[in-house]
Amino acid sequence: MDIQPSPPEWFTKAIAHKRKSFYIDVDNCKIHYQRWFQNESEIKKPPLLFVHGGGAHVHWWDFIAPSFLDEYEVLALDLSGMGDSEHREVYSDHQYAKELIAVCEHAGYSSNISIVSHSYGGRAVLKLALEKPEVLNSIIIADCTLLTPTEIGAMKGIKDVPKSPFGKKKVYPSKEAGLERFRLMPPQSCDNQFLVDYIADYSIGPVDGGWSWKFDMNFVNKRNDALIKTPLLEEIKNISCPVANLYAENSMLFPREIVELYKEKYPPHTQFACLADAKHHLLLDQPKAFVETLKSLLKDLKARPVNSASA
Repeated sequence: MDIQPSPPEWFTKAIAHKRKSFYIDVDNCKIHYQRWFQNESEIKKPPLLFVHGGGAHVHWWDFIAPSFLDEYEVLALDLSGMGDSEHREVYSDHQYAKELIAVCEHAGYSSNISIVSHSYGGRAVLKLALEKPEVLNSIIIADCTLLTPTEIGAMKGIKDVPKSPFGKKKVYPSKEAGLERFRLMPPQSCDNQFLVDYIADYSIGPVDGGWSWKFDMNFVNKRNDALIKTPLLEEIKNISCPVANLYAENSMLFPREIVELYKEKYPPHTQFACLADAKHHLLLDQPKAFVETLKSLLKDLKARPVNSASA
């Protein structure tokens, strides 16, 4: 039996940081979010909200969020249909945007909000920036595609594109049996297995007859704005708040052709940044570099007054 090395100290310290869960109702759906605390008696700081990707959950940020407590009040949520939030009959970018602002308002913030998102979660953030730009300070969209896997494959000349991780709900006889089946989607390797193990442990929960993944396996069929039909790619040029697009150097979702396409579609004031030696799940591949890059981007974006970008 292989003996796994102990996780590094920075990780164990981060996940042990004080945080608290909250549950709120957003359009008749229970939404879970976390808030991190450094010192509850300190002066209130501006809010920073983290938004996970598709099929993921709030705990993807447990080892990232504490690094920002010196400058921000830090929050992260489970989007409906994922993590410990309830499932809906219909999902949409607009509905997710409402969940983001509802969480911030419940935490006491209705303006000057900065948001960092990963993958599918970036769609909700972009939608919020289009619908309520006045509440935002800045947004960072990390490795978020606005194209279908088929469209990306066509641009790269690939016929066998990754299938959706959502499908028929499977029930496993034990938690361990389920965790053995955990895979990152899109599929990729990751040298930091302790991070993969950590997020996997929060991805599964008890159900009737055993254990199953927490996210709504019928998610794709419940979307009323499937990726191929949404005009979001054509709308993002109208975003007025400061925005950064961070992509991974080796992401299968960001070949050179797509980076160039997004540079055409995003507003001219968008900052583009590339995280070296990382694949799509860049916060798992390069967590320390990811944190430092975010801090640098947030500092640069913060220097720009809200909604001045299009002036």
